[in-house]
Amino acid sequence: MKLFPIGDLQAQSSQGLIDGKSYSFFEPNAGCTAKRVYNILTTRFQDQTILTRKKAETYLSITYKYQNIFAREFRQLEHFIESVDEALTSFYLVNLDSGVNPSNIASSLSRWNVTIDGELVYSATTNMKSNFMFLWDGLNFKVGDITSITPSDQNYVIAVDVFTNNYGDLTLSRAQSSAVVYPIYEVYTQTNALGSFESTYYIPLNISTSNDGGFMKSGVISFITKYRV
Repeated sequence: MKLFPIGDLQAQSSQGLIDGKSYSFFEPNAGCTAKRVYNILTTRFQDQTILTRKKAETYLSITYKYQNIFAREFRQLEHFIESVDEALTSFYLVNLDSGVNPSNIASSLSRWNVTIDGELVYSATTNMKSNFMFLWDGLNFKVGDITSITPSDQNYVIAVDVFTNNYGDLTLSRAQSSAVVYPIYEVYTQTNALGSFESTYYIPLNISTSNDGGFMKSGVISFITKYRV
């Protein structure tokens, strides 16, 4: 499973690999926005009746916004975009615009049962909505497949298989105390994915001790979901 912007997920690790190089997950520091796009065509006739028809399924347009990120971080974005041939190949993306605090997380029958309220963006049906959950405490994460969704009063209990692939190293106790949960979608980038980035401030290389030297960058990356949401 290739997750933006860290690459191929690893068992028992909150790092990904791209061409053998390890990367850590970091969020877009200027925010994330997601909007549903409804492909409905309408035609108004002289008697004021309207003909409507669906052109395509609804999808999400997701934008990651970055402001003054380090050269090291921008190189990671470049490396990932190159690894998927920009807009040619699909991959997975966390919708950081839809995070919620779960009211409960419990382990049962080789699953984590995550209780959330609010809008139901997940689905146990393949290739519809979000089939994966990202549990993150700001440092470590866990990724799992959605296996079932059960209504419970005003909430939903979502069974997440975090054991089969064992992606990430977030512990259950840490998830229960600090995790926020987000949906993961299969997406493509828009063409010219890194075209908006511009150099801002310069950090002299001779004072950097962690490869952060060089020009900082600001820009946005836009994505569209592959399947119906």
